[in-house]
Amino acid sequence: MAKTYTQLIPSIDRRLSTWLSMVERSRSMEKPAASPTVTISRQYGCEGFALAEKLKKIFEERTGEEWNIYDKSLLKKVSEEEELSIRLLEGLGGPTELLDSLPVTLLNRIPHSRLYRRVMEHLIGIAKLGRAIIIGRGGAVITQALPNCYHFRLEAGFEFRAASMARRLGLSIADAEAHVRENEEAREKFFSKNLNVSTADHSFFDAIYNNERHSVAEIASSIFAYVMQDWQTKEGCR
Repeated sequence: MAKTYTQLIPSIDRRLSTWLSMVERSRSMEKPAASPTVTISRQYGCEGFALAEKLKKIFEERTGEEWNIYDKSLLKKVSEEEELSIRLLEGLGGPTELLDSLPVTLLNRIPHSRLYRRVMEHLIGIAKLGRAIIIGRGGAVITQALPNCYHFRLEAGFEFRAASMARRLGLSIADAEAHVRENEEAREKFFSKNLNVSTADHSFFDAIYNNERHSVAEIASSIFAYVMQDWQTKEGCR
């Protein structure tokens, strides 16, 4: 039986609970310690969630701190629930303060949609909070100016991505190919309309990985090493 895409992602409720507890702990501290945030962009069909879960495991094992994974499903749920959304935003300084970190050029391009503006506020708050792995939603573009953020992208050939989706969703190759093409087009339109950038622009990323040539475990180990080495250098300069 074919699966839906939402069946492939980690539990939203569990990740929301972790998010809430991280915000509450941050509020209880006089001066919370700064922590890194990782954003993951990917061509549709690449193993973004598998990479995020592997990264979360490595960071938690090596640092002894709790990390969390954020994606469009979690952000949309929170942004649509007014009381919960305000609670999380106020715990991080409030929406106005959060949007102040965006470059003017990006602020001018934000759609008038209240929901999308709220999603962006949450993305910035999450990134500033740290110990976050943000998948998609223009995370690399929106958080580009934040010094604690590291940006990575997964790419692979079309056949690999179609085969990957066929395997994970239980689709025929023909259906998987159509699914990948449709979602690639939708993703490109989203970036062009909401952020005025192209998914082909690699200037936002610290590194780009070929998901077809390297396993999720190899990529996760490489990202962890890069982030921790650079973070320790930054901490030493403070």
